[in-house]
Amino acid sequence: MAFRRILCPIEVPRQVEPSDCPGVDSVVDRLQQIWPSVVDNLVLSQEEAQCFANRRRSLLRKYVVPVVPSVDPPAPVLIDGELEYVVEKILDSRFSRRKLQYLVKWKGYGQEDNSWVVASDVHADDLSHISESPAEIKEVLRLFPAYKNYTEVYNKNKLLTNKTVMAHGCYLTTEELIVFRESGAAISHCPNSNISLCSGHLDVRNALNHRVKIGLGTEIIDERILKNVNITFLLDVAGGYSISLLDAIRKAIETSKILFMERTKDEQDNNKIENEKKPSGINREAQNGSIITEYNAKVLSYKEAFRLATLGGSEALSIDHITGNFNVGKEFDALLINPEAKDSPLEVFSQMSREEMFQRFLYLGDDRNIKAPPVYVAGRCVVPFPNNA
Repeated sequence: MAFRRILCPIEVPRQVEPSDCPGVDSVVDRLQQIWPSVVDNLVLSQEEAQCFANRRRSLLRKYVVPVVPSVDPPAPVLIDGELEYVVEKILDSRFSRRKLQYLVKWKGYGQEDNSWVVASDVHADDLSHISESPAEIKEVLRLFPAYKNYTEVYNKNKLLTNKTVMAHGCYLTTEELIVFRESGAAISHCPNSNISLCSGHLDVRNALNHRVKIGLGTEIIDERILKNVNITFLLDVAGGYSISLLDAIRKAIETSKILFMERTKDEQDNNKIENEKKPSGINREAQNGSIITEYNAKVLSYKEAFRLATLGGSEALSIDHITGNFNVGKEFDALLINPEAKDSPLEVFSQMSREEMFQRFLYLGDDRNIKAPPVYVAGRCVVPFPNNA
């Protein structure tokens, strides 16, 4: 017997010559009966296989290596009369020849261009924490017993410069504040985080009296420096719940009030015996007036808190020559505030002065007062977005 290859059309097998064996003739007869159904199944299977192959062929296209256009690395920028390259990332650090060095990934350059650079030649802001809580201070002094205080750990390792911004500083001593002033290092006051974590309070008034640079900060999202809309502040990962500078302004004033009340109570407790010996006929109004005068002299005013959020932040970042206020020659970073916006959280009356309206905005305002008008950064309107953006 001979059979054709199974290709469409498929013919029924046939007997080449008569057989002398009845069994063979019986098998051939049986095959002739069932072969039409076998052929139908084979054809159907072949069609299904062809359809599957077509589908696979449409999905599995030949891989083509993308052609990446060659891009020249960015040229250095001129800063203060010197050519400088932009740092994309600090990959590692080491001490070599008794000097701290950073392994730098340069922006726009490949891995083969990574290089070790002396830390003093990397003109970047150093961001870290200091004296946030008693437990933190205790742990630092345990790890570095040769140093007399927390600030000395940074200062002796040349990490306190005029490019350094340290968050918190709740428990800095007078000696440490003097080091901050002399080194030019700044403090980022993060009252929301300090209150949320019950870690402590920064005495801003005392730090300002020591002429230390201070800006307002929040702790919520990511470690970066934001310079936006005439407001500069530190954004860091930790325990705060708001990135709003309005919230930071309010919390800074509240912290100042809390510290004032604590000092007042301590003074009253220390002078309790002496006060009991005083005659009972005290002029209550004069006493209250004295307290109010002292209160106004020590608690941060809303103007001072607003300065911390604007020019204070710019001074902390050493960019106060660029932004921070509306002096002639500086970048125009501004919000246009509308105290009478729809659904505004504050009320404005016709007899109010602009200063009173501004104070109300700082205490009660929110994005409803600023989302409709334009927002300017470096003199360019960025909200609403320009058509060519």
